[in-house]
Amino acid sequence: MRKYYLGVFMSRYYFSSHIAWQIEKVNNQVYVLDRVNNATYLFSKVSRDIWKMISFKLTVDDMSEFIAERYHIDRSLACKDIKAFIESLQNEGLIYEE
Repeated sequence: MRKYYLGVFMSRYYFSSHIAWQIEKVNNQVYVLDRVNNATYLFSKVSRDIWKMISFKLTVDDMSEFIAERYHIDRSLACKDIKAFIESLQNEGLIYEE
């Protein structure tokens, strides 16, 4: 269920049941396997951070705050980019919104 608070959707995102993922310890990248489509994905830097924040059930607002601080960018730009990345993950069927 999407919650709305101060103009921001407080949705949570969850991993689809047909994916497996792990963090590669040497270079700190995230590897994702889609077992339905037999596709693999590699995430590093910002995409890796977003993926990990999804695993902690953070909202886009929380993610935007973290990314803006970590990468020294404007929070509204971070929010826009995170939403676009999350939409692409949803379109690939890797995550879903609740």
